[in-house]
Amino acid sequence: MSSAPASEGLNRDLLGRMYKAGAVFASPDEIVAYAQATDDDNPAYTNTSQEGGLMASPVYAVRPLMQAVGMCVADKELNADLLRLVHGEQEMIFHRPVRAWDLLTPRAEVFAIEDKSSGQLLKCKQYLWADGELVNETISGYFIRGTKPEGNGVSKSVSEPAPESGSKLVFEQAYTVTDDQPMRYA
Repeated sequence: MSSAPASEGLNRDLLGRMYKAGAVFASPDEIVAYAQATDDDNPAYTNTSQEGGLMASPVYAVRPLMQAVGMCVADKELNADLLRLVHGEQEMIFHRPVRAWDLLTPRAEVFAIEDKSSGQLLKCKQYLWADGELVNETISGYFIRGTKPEGNGVSKSVSEPAPESGSKLVFEQAYTVTDDQPMRYA
């Protein structure tokens, strides 16, 4: 397979390429700050003096993985137009909790590239190791929108919603994002 020119989208030659970010400790302060930033008041994530030690929220794994996945998506050889990129999917597999002072080693790889009618889907698989043990696997899907045709391109209209099938809403959950939460999360 040959490298794709810029006009042909993502470079499939990079499939399987691994990115290694530096190891970091899961500090108690960062674990608590992450829980507070996500408004998660579970004492397992916030009580530093609990029996058995402090553990991180399951989604805390995104924090140490960010550098590795950023290296993957921003690799110039991949040819991803970051201005047209939208994070669209996230699948996480939890093998064990991250605990305070675990030495975390994040890795990411170009896992899949799928052609879609309006762009390409890049999947980056991330691995988070703690003291040599796999604790989390994450597959993130990033849609890179294709360019629109110039001139008299065909425009699409929003279709009418599908008719009710008789199904009933089973579960609904509302969340409130406080005014300061985006800043705490950042």
